[in-house]
Amino acid sequence: MKILIVTLRRLGDVLLTTPLVRSVRRGFPDAGVDMLVFAGSERILKGNPDIDQVITAPERPSLAETARLVRALWRQYDLAICTQTGDRPTFMTLAAGRRRVRPSLRGSASSMARKTILSAISGGTRQRVPKRARGRRSASAVTTTSRS
Repeated sequence: MKILIVTLRRLGDVLLTTPLVRSVRRGFPDAGVDMLVFAGSERILKGNPDIDQVITAPERPSLAETARLVRALWRQYDLAICTQTGDRPTFMTLAAGRRRVRPSLRGSASSMARKTILSAISGGTRQRVPKRARGRRSASAVTTTSRS
């Protein structure tokens, strides 16, 4: 089994992910555990016995660099774990793993935005957050209106 852990943030986030890496290694002792991090963050992982390979990605990749990375990762892993929300880590996780694990966005502003977009695409109802409730993460702040 091959496992990829995607942490595309700064040094502190990469460092805070190391207990997860250790837990994954203990849970799957025979699996190959790799990490995908931003270039420059790989130094903090050097010498970590729980990681087999560190793959780096540029912080601001060009379209060609992104395409090369996706091509190299495409379905190479049995399990890909995304440690944060965001489009780039989620996309890399989707590209790399046959099975994927990612943080839940339930109840967050991103979740509401995603529901609004999906609703608009499907032609269903749309959700709107009143101005006075913006910035709050409360389910009661969401109002549903029918499309006319």
